[in-house]
Amino acid sequence: MSTRDNISFGDEQSEKQQIATVEGKRYRVVWSCLLLIEMIMSNVACAAHFQTLATNAVGKVSELLRLFNSRATQLVLGAGAIHSSARLKSINAKHLALVTQCVGVVQSILPHVRAALMAQLPSRQEPLLADLDKIKKEYAEHHDKVLSKFVSIIGGIVEHSLISRIKNTDFNERSTLENEDEIECCPFLDGVITNTRKMHQVLVSLLPLEDLIDVFSRIFAHLDSTIPKIFLAQDSKPEVQFSFPDSLEGKRRLVEEVETMANKLNGLPDVRPWDFGAMKFLSRRLEIEDEVTLIEHTEESQYPVPAEDPVSAAEPTEATGQAADHSTEPETAGIQIQMLDSNQGEEPETISPENTKRHGETSEENENGEFARDHVKPISNEHKENDSTINDDPEMNTNVPDSIEQNSEMDHAVKNGLEEEHKSVKKDEITEGNIEI
Repeated sequence: MSTRDNISFGDEQSEKQQIATVEGKRYRVVWSCLLLIEMIMSNVACAAHFQTLATNAVGKVSELLRLFNSRATQLVLGAGAIHSSARLKSINAKHLALVTQCVGVVQSILPHVRAALMAQLPSRQEPLLADLDKIKKEYAEHHDKVLSKFVSIIGGIVEHSLISRIKNTDFNERSTLENEDEIECCPFLDGVITNTRKMHQVLVSLLPLEDLIDVFSRIFAHLDSTIPKIFLAQDSKPEVQFSFPDSLEGKRRLVEEVETMANKLNGLPDVRPWDFGAMKFLSRRLEIEDEVTLIEHTEESQYPVPAEDPVSAAEPTEATGQAADHSTEPETAGIQIQMLDSNQGEEPETISPENTKRHGETSEENENGEFARDHVKPISNEHKENDSTINDDPEMNTNVPDSIEQNSEMDHAVKNGLEEEHKSVKKDEITEGNIEI
C-alpha cells in the first residue's frame, strides 16, 4: 500500500488530497482515513512483535473501525458536519464521493488485517475475528447508503426544484414547432438532463468506474419511474395549469421529448445505458396506439380497396352450354369411373355433376324440391340382346342345382326364394346397362 500527496493551492489556503493505492486500485481519501489506516497498522505490528498482546490488538482494531464508521455516518449522511466544527454550508455530492472512497479503501484492507491478526492468535481465540466480519458487513451497508444518497439528491432536485417548470407546458402547442434537427425538451425535462450532467461531472473524477456505473444505474432507474408519476400527478391538479395533450400530435410530442431525454442521459460517458420504459408507459396512458389504429381504419373505410372480380356464375361449360356453379362443384367432378356393363369391351365412361342420373331416368325437380321419375327410357334392342346373353351365361343360370332338387326335405319356399333372387340379379344387370351418360 502506498500514498501520494497531490497539493493544489487556492486563493488563500491550500487543500490536501491523498490518493491511496490498494491492490492496484486508486482511492481518493481524506486525512482522517489515512490516520485510521496508520493506527490499524500500528496495532497489527504490536501483535506481531508481542503475541501475548494479539487478543488486545484485535479488540483495539475493532473499536477503531467502528468509531470511524459511526462518525462518518453521523457527519455526512446525518448532516452533522454542518453543525460541527467543520461548519460546512451543505453536504454535497463531492462530500459523499469522498466518504465512498474512504469506506472503500477500508473495505479493501480489512481482509489483509484479518489475516495478519489471525496469524498471531492461538487457535482457541480465533472466534474473536468474527467481530471483524460483522464490521465488514457494516461498512458494506454504509457504502450502499452513500450510493443511494446520490439518487436522493437527484430525486429531491426533480421533485421539488424542477417540478414547478411543468406549469403552463402545452404539448399541443409544442407539436406545432418547426421540425428541428434535434427535438428540444420542455423546461422540466431539460432541467433533469442538466442536473444529471452536473452530478456526472462531479462523480466521474472521484468515483471508480464500478461505483460510477452503479450510481447512475440507480439514478436512471429512479428517473424512469418518477417522471411519468410526476406528469400524472400534475395532470390531476387544476391549479398547476397542466394537462395531458388531447391531440395525437401533442401526445407524440410528449413521448418524443421523454425519449430525447433518455437518449441524452444514456450518452453520458462511462455509464451503462438504461432501457427506459417511461415512453411505453406514457404511450399506453395516452392511448396513442389505439388512436393510430382508429385513424387507419377510418382511412380504409373512406378509400376501400376494390375486391377481386369473382368468377362469373354465368360462364357456360363446354359440355352442356349451361351456367356452371363453381362454388358448389363437388370434389368428384371429372373423375372417370369404369362402369360394370355386360359389354366388357366398352371404354370407361365419365360421370360429371351435370350428367349423374340413375338407371336411365331423367330426373326433373318439381316445385317442392323433389325429383320426379316419370320419364324412363325404354330398353333398346341392344340391351335386350344383352339380356339373352346374361340368361345364356352358365354362371347366371336360374336353374336350381340338382342337389337341391333331389333333397326331398327341402322346403319349396327356399326354391322360390332362390329363383326370385336370380331374377332380381338379372333385372339389376339389365338396368345397369341402361344408364345414360
